[in-house]
Amino acid sequence: MEEELIRKVKEHIESFPSESSHFSRTKNPHRRHLSALLTVNKMYQMYKTQCEEHNTKPVSAAFYRNVFNSEFNLGFGSPRSDTCDKADSDVSEHIQKANAAFEVQKRDRLKAENEDGVHYISFDLQKTLPFPKLSTSTAFYLRLSTYARFGFTILEFI
Repeated sequence: MEEELIRKVKEHIESFPSESSHFSRTKNPHRRHLSALLTVNKMYQMYKTQCEEHNTKPVSAAFYRNVFNSEFNLGFGSPRSDTCDKADSDVSEHIQKANAAFEVQKRDRLKAENEDGVHYISFDLQKTLPFPKLSTSTAFYLRLSTYARFGFTILEFI
């Protein structure tokens, strides 16, 4: 009987889209991330609603939380670290590409300084924030990116 309850709770938790992190895979390679707008309590409330709709008795919040914590390696939101796993795996190639990009920037800056009608504009995209923050991580068709440093908004159709 308890195995059946665990199975149903697991099915409910698995119904939420989760994403593998591009960051910090070396420290915790099996960690997945749910939307930052979710919490275990919100998920449990949705589980209870689902049980009511199917006329079944829900498990307790403590039972649900125990299954969440013991059977899954899930977190909410994005991880805090900011390293690229490609850069971590092949540092020399990554450095060569970065140096080549800086040389192109240098060449373009010099061209802008020496030629009339040529302008060089640089953007620091480190603080790029996706907007809006949706409650589901499935793909959406129009993404607005806000560039916090300059206050630009770019429409990106995917």
